[in-house]
Amino acid sequence: MSNLVRPISVLGLVSAVTATSTTTIACATGRLSDCDCGTTTKMTCTAEQTCEATTAETGNCLPVDPDCSTLIADAGSSGTRLYPFNGLVEGDRIAKIEPGMHDTGACGSPDSDECVSYLEKVKMALEKGKIQCPNVKSVYLLATAGMRSLAKNLSNKIWAKVIVKVEEVNFPDSVTVEARNLSGPEEAKFEYIATVAALEESGELQEGKQGVLGLGGRSFQFGLQTSDTDMTFESYDAGRTKTWGEIDYSKCSFGTGNGAECKAEIEKKRIDWKHA
Repeated sequence: MSNLVRPISVLGLVSAVTATSTTTIACATGRLSDCDCGTTTKMTCTAEQTCEATTAETGNCLPVDPDCSTLIADAGSSGTRLYPFNGLVEGDRIAKIEPGMHDTGACGSPDSDECVSYLEKVKMALEKGKIQCPNVKSVYLLATAGMRSLAKNLSNKIWAKVIVKVEEVNFPDSVTVEARNLSGPEEAKFEYIATVAALEESGELQEGKQGVLGLGGRSFQFGLQTSDTDMTFESYDAGRTKTWGEIDYSKCSFGTGNGAECKAEIEKKRIDWKHA
């Protein structure tokens, strides 16, 4: 989908992105067949490239984007995904770590061996991100409904362990790092802003007030323009499988539904939902 603007899920959000390609290559821990990094394979790192292999047997060629300014880790309910960004331009996904960080198979038990292993994978992903984005200025690790569903003290304990791993990556002091849970309304607001930006960029944004409905694994949220000056952003802890069949598409479909009618329809359906 090169050179096409499209909505893509990041942080449980929908971001306006333009696919791009890069040609500069660096070596990093990974597949043996891609580059030399001290191995016996045919490809080698040039003097301008960086070999980050931890042993003589492993090496991987990663694209390097000197214009990449931001790394965003989406700690969603089904997994953690790391993406590089240059403004709203998104690069190829650097890593995907499953399951969700809140899961019992990950850090639902923060002192477990599973959590230690999971966070080590997060660290390795960030190290790759550091190579691919040598001039990175901001690193965001933000979680959505899965982490929001945990007790506050448990969530805080997990984030404290995440911060330790981020510090081990040794980003320059000038890099801003933020690691926390997004609130439900924040998630809804970011979805709304990014979706409207993507539709506007692609020329598909219709006239009139806009409404955006987004569904994730553990929550759904909506952003509605209720007047020329007022907005509504809400989130509920009902996920994709519980919700699509309960909402009238004619009132809530992207770009064609009526925002006020969509909200009224949701109000009727949400008796068993609670704010996320």
